[in-house]
Formats: sequence, structure tokens, C-alpha cells
Amino acid sequence: MRFKLFEKMMSNLKGENKLLKFVVIVIGCVELWNSHKIDQAMKYQRTILVPTALDKRITIVGDHASEEYLQVFARLISNLAFNYNTASARGQFGALLQYFTSDTFPAAKTAFYSMADTIERTKVSSSFVINKPAEIDSEKSTITVTGVQRQWVESSFVDAAEKIYVIAFKMTDGRFAVTSIVEKSLNGIAAKKAQASSNETVSPVAGGSQ
Repeated sequence: MRFKLFEKMMSNLKGENKLLKFVVIVIGCVELWNSHKIDQAMKYQRTILVPTALDKRITIVGDHASEEYLQVFARLISNLAFNYNTASARGQFGALLQYFTSDTFPAAKTAFYSMADTIERTKVSSSFVINKPAEIDSEKSTITVTGVQRQWVESSFVDAAEKIYVIAFKMTDGRFAVTSIVEKSLNGIAAKKAQASSNETVSPVAGGSQ
């Protein structure tokens, strides 16, 4: 009787041991799967710039962004580049330069800080008001911004004129970056250019004489 009871207990222990081993194997497989997924997530993670003014739903698929996303950046870049005064210009241009690609940054830095020197020396202020929705060409990766730009020297009004600027950009892993800013004449011919490329000299976009 005792032998049968002992034999039954041993059989139950063996069964429990097999079940325990199975559970351990399952847990190990789950941990390996989770580790693999976490590694993939870390490998393919992306940093996406979200402007503070963004209040609409946006879509970013690969290197393509929705029009709403690009419209917000059109306003942001335009504000930093074309709305300034003597006190704010250098700081705004510094913030603007953060959006340039690494290969175009050096030339853009030279251009905009030279422009800041001119603004501070001549006491120029600028106001740029966009008067129509930005035109976005996804194939060419350009944003065309049209508006009225007004300029002052100290407190004296100087000029008011309609301006057209073309912002060339690229989307890399969901990140927006500027490659150039070009001012165009109303008939579509480039008038002034802030071509931020590493192999050519850059001219200021607007505001102040050179």
C-alpha cells in the first residue's frame, strides 16, 4: 500500500517536473521574442520634429509627409527667416540654422550670420505676412511661400512689396530639413538666393543690404 502511494507520488512529481520545464521553455521563448522586437524597434526608431504650432492630424510615411505637416513648417521657417528686428535677428537665425541639413549648414551659417551683422549695423527690421497658402511640390521637394514683406530702418518705413520664397527641403527618416531658401522675382526668375550647399557661396535671403 505504501509502495503504491510512493509510486503515485513519484509519478505526480515527474508530471509536475515536465510541466515546469515546459513553462520555463515557453517563458524563455517569449523573452527571446520580446528581446528581438525591442532590438528591432531601437534599430529603426526615428526622431520626428513636431512644431509647437501643429494642431492638426499629420501623416508621415517613410520620407513623405502630409501637406498639413509641411504647411506648418512653411510658416515656421518663414517666420524665423523673414520676421526680425535688430534685437531678435541673430537668435532667430540661430534657431533657423538648426533645420538645415548637415552638409548645407556651414554655408547657411555664414550667410545668415553675415545677414545678422548687416541688420544690427543698419538697424533694419522686417515683417513678412503670408497672404496665400504655401504651394507644395512633393516631387521637387519645394515649398513656395508668397507674402507681403515690409521693412524699416530704425523707426522709418522703407518699403513694402510682395515676395516669393522657395524653401527646398528633404525628409529623412521622418525628419524635416531645409537645403536652401531662394527668393524669386514675381515672374519666377530667381532674384536672390540662400543656397545652402557646401560647395558654393551663399547670399542672404532678404532684409538688409550686403
